[in-house]
Amino acid sequence: MKTNVLVCLLLIIFNVSLAAQDQSPVATWKYPISVASSADAIYVADRQLPGIWLVKDGKAEVFFQADKKFGSALNAIRCLAFDQSGHLVVGDSATRDVYRFDEQRVPHALTGGKIGIPMGIAVAKDGSLFVSDLELKQIVRILVDSKNVEVVATVAAPTGLALAANGDVLVVCRAKDPVRRVTAAGEVSVVVSGTPFGFAQDIAVDGEGKIFITDGYAKAIFSVTSGGALTKILAGDPLVHPVGICRSGDVMLVVDPRAKKLFRLADGGLESMLTE
Repeated sequence: MKTNVLVCLLLIIFNVSLAAQDQSPVATWKYPISVASSADAIYVADRQLPGIWLVKDGKAEVFFQADKKFGSALNAIRCLAFDQSGHLVVGDSATRDVYRFDEQRVPHALTGGKIGIPMGIAVAKDGSLFVSDLELKQIVRILVDSKNVEVVATVAAPTGLALAANGDVLVVCRAKDPVRRVTAAGEVSVVVSGTPFGFAQDIAVDGEGKIFITDGYAKAIFSVTSGGALTKILAGDPLVHPVGICRSGDVMLVVDPRAKKLFRLADGGLESMLTE
């Protein structure tokens, strides 16, 4: 009799544990650092998974699981974007390359290891990929169906990239004059001068041309108007160390690896994108 009771108790505990796991998708995040949005889904790069999450209807599932062996393909994803054909492209510092995923979720290397540390990707209107290289201190361009890497401009400590409405590339960097504008011809100009950020991470642009920047050390999100006015729009809780940011329709999406959260920024506030 005692044995039967013990077995029943163990089964109850086991089922409760499984139910708790099913209801806690937030616990699956490890270290989310980049985010990209398609028409119907959100993709999040997780540095310590390592791999990529697919988020739909408030639920997260693994889109791609990379090998945990150091130096293996996509072991250190730093950035995500979507190309003009709708394929997911990712920058990986483990293999010093950019990859494009096909319809079967198979990644294909684009350059053969010609990039140092790819921190940001912006997709030009002609389909070319602009990539920020933190190690080599430059912005490079990869033409469609090409493995060649063309240096567009030299920029100190570049991280995030975003495409402006006129086709210029906006760069946030961890150096003086941290927001720059780079033309297709490689001309560089300053958008935000001085040293206003603690540790600039990523950059995005909304439909009206307003720039958004994440600052990890300041636990903050800044905005920059077309006239160059810089404003801290959010700081502190629930942000701990915001990193990746991207536009998704009329809102901004932000990932914070220390809060282990994916946020939606709208109407001046943040809300979690996962069902908790």
